[in-house]
Amino acid sequence: MIDRAVSGHVQTDRGEWVTTAAAVELLGPDVTPAMIYDWVRRGLVSVAGRDGRRSVYRLDQLQAAELATRGRGRHRSTPSAPS
Repeated sequence: MIDRAVSGHVQTDRGEWVTTAAAVELLGPDVTPAMIYDWVRRGLVSVAGRDGRRSVYRLDQLQAAELATRGRGRHRSTPSAPS
């Protein structure tokens, strides 16, 4: 069964598949296309297929990558002053 409720989002009995644009829409404002491309480059997410020229990803992999990288790079800890 295939359900295309959101453009770029396909749900099958084997999981949910999304394009970069649909992933950004579904995962919220903190996720950008550049972040998704970086996750692929770092091996956190793999391209599951193609929809024409667009890459398609498994939504569960994207959600896991977002959780694994949440908060990284946003806050820098400053060393405490010596006593």
